[in-house]
Amino acid sequence: MRTNYLLIVFIFIVCACYCQTVEPSSGVERNTIQLEFESQYAIEKENNQKLNYWSLPSLLVRYGLLSKVEFQFNLPVVRERLFVNNKLVEESNDFGDMQIGMSVDLWKQKRILPEAALMVRAIVPVGNARDTMAAGTIISLNLMNRLGNQFFIGYNLGLVRQPDGFSSGFYILNLTYEFSQKFHLFMEQFGDFTFDDFLSHNLNIGFGGTLCKNVALDLSLGKGLSAKMNYVGMILTWVLKS
Repeated sequence: MRTNYLLIVFIFIVCACYCQTVEPSSGVERNTIQLEFESQYAIEKENNQKLNYWSLPSLLVRYGLLSKVEFQFNLPVVRERLFVNNKLVEESNDFGDMQIGMSVDLWKQKRILPEAALMVRAIVPVGNARDTMAAGTIISLNLMNRLGNQFFIGYNLGLVRQPDGFSSGFYILNLTYEFSQKFHLFMEQFGDFTFDDFLSHNLNIGFGGTLCKNVALDLSLGKGLSAKMNYVGMILTWVLKS
């Protein structure tokens, strides 16, 4: 049972990091601070087991160090509850792994050549895992094509090395339609894989909009395509000038 539980938790950690929204293909402006408060609630079932996951919320900080360099810091607070035969057998409330790194703008879109940025983050174990695991890494190439004035295609392709030494790749494909500067719809697919097999596939849809000049809100619903998993998510974005 413990092995299955760890597998489920691994899938949730990856989903919490990536499936909610595609990583942008360009950083924030210099001397700008962007705070992203993300909360996600998910339920996954496997045989007689059920795992509830809730981020309370995760905070992602983006800061424009230079005109093309963005500093990033992420620290999630997570609650997990494992049920077996509808009985609660394990519960945890802890910090998730901290992520710290940067994103560097590579080039702007030129005709069919997409806009691109390279993101590198260290995964630093905290909470109960801080004394038993080494740091991991995330490397992601973040791309985006603008199709006319309203359609955007964003896609990420990356590699993750978890603090426990497990390595995998991931992809995110996002299609966004902007009705106006204040409202948009999006559909997104996430998957992660090894050289031998695909681990998971998830699909989510959502919408978002600008609440005021420097605050935006995104809401989404998602479903696992390779596992019995459903989740809802919210991101509140607040942009500040330093």
